Amino acid sequence: MRTDQHVSWRVLWRARLMRALSAGGFMALSSMPALASAPANLGAQIAHQGLNSVPACDLCHGSQGEGNLKAGYPVLAGVDADYLREQMGFYAQGERKNALMQLYAKSLSLSEIRAVSAYYAALPAQKHVIDLTRFSPSTRRLLTQGSSTRAMPSCFSCHGDQGHGSADGIPPIAGQPAFYFIDQMNAWKTGQRIVKEGDPMAVIAKSLTRDEIIELAHILQN
Repeated sequence: MRTDQHVSWRVLWRARLMRALSAGGFMALSSMPALASAPANLGAQIAHQGLNSVPACDLCHGSQGEGNLKAGYPVLAGVDADYLREQMGFYAQGERKNALMQLYAKSLSLSEIRAVSAYYAALPAQKHVIDLTRFSPSTRRLLTQGSSTRAMPSCFSCHGDQGHGSADGIPPIAGQPAFYFIDQMNAWKTGQRIVKEGDPMAVIAKSLTRDEIIELAHILQN
């Protein structure tokens, strides 16, 4: 489902960051741009400069938490702080799999995770406008109506109008990199990403076809 270009982006970034973490963290990334002085806010410092052995989050997730479409790193700006903190906990416990993020989560204390989660949650979210006319009628119904035959709620009923996230802390899907979306749906399909009680994502992912996932991913990205 990925092009060679996207795979090479991810391999390059992951290899460099993994080497940095193994060699003592942020200082090993001195060839990358950094802020001139340490921010007073701990969350901002972790996001933009890193902390001790942990490289800066913005190396992957962008200077404003906007993510990286080419490399497939997700948007963090405006995402609910409790959701971000919970996901870091899953990484730290090995319940969510990603070698780089698991190292990050294990290297940060709970207070540091809270600080950086709150920092990203406070950043302005980008409100992507989804052109529903670009979807096939059947996939458009999945977004707005769901599927009664598959007992599937609509995407927007949980992820908010236009997929911008909900007041209950459910994350945005609009504007997220297509390859990240596909990776996560496949992780739910195969049981590699756990769900807590009441979370329907595993059931939904298993009910969607490969083509439906790909179409949703690429149009929601834009």
